[in-house]
Amino acid sequence: MTQPRVEPRARAAAPAHNFLDWINIAAGIWLILSPWVIGATAVGAWNAWITGAVIAIVAFMALGSTRERRDVATRAGTTRDVAARDSHQVEWVNVAAAVWLFVSPWVLEMIEPMAWNSWIVAVIVFAVAIGGATASPHRTYAATDRGL
Repeated sequence: MTQPRVEPRARAAAPAHNFLDWINIAAGIWLILSPWVIGATAVGAWNAWITGAVIAIVAFMALGSTRERRDVATRAGTTRDVAARDSHQVEWVNVAAAVWLFVSPWVLEMIEPMAWNSWIVAVIVFAVAIGGATASPHRTYAATDRGL
């Protein structure tokens, strides 16, 4: 029995997707640490801790989903997309978290340095998450499907 051939583009897409997840993990960790580095009111600090934890956890879930999909496909002896939508669907949580992070300085009346931190991190997380959420799952682990 012949194995489906993985297209070169498919091999390159997985590390790129993983890299984007790591950017959001770093952004989440920075948000958790930023109240001590920048200084924040209690409300601003709690917002950064909770939102940062959500962003980092969701990015870890997306990263794990990508690896799990690759491992399952390898064990099954196929390069077909296994649970491809999982990592893409979970990215929408980070899109929502980024939107909240962007508007939260006005809602919570944060001090200026923490507000700028929230806005900058929100733009980064939004761009990365929307890229991951709207990416074609077939582009991540595409294969030549020969009726498998």
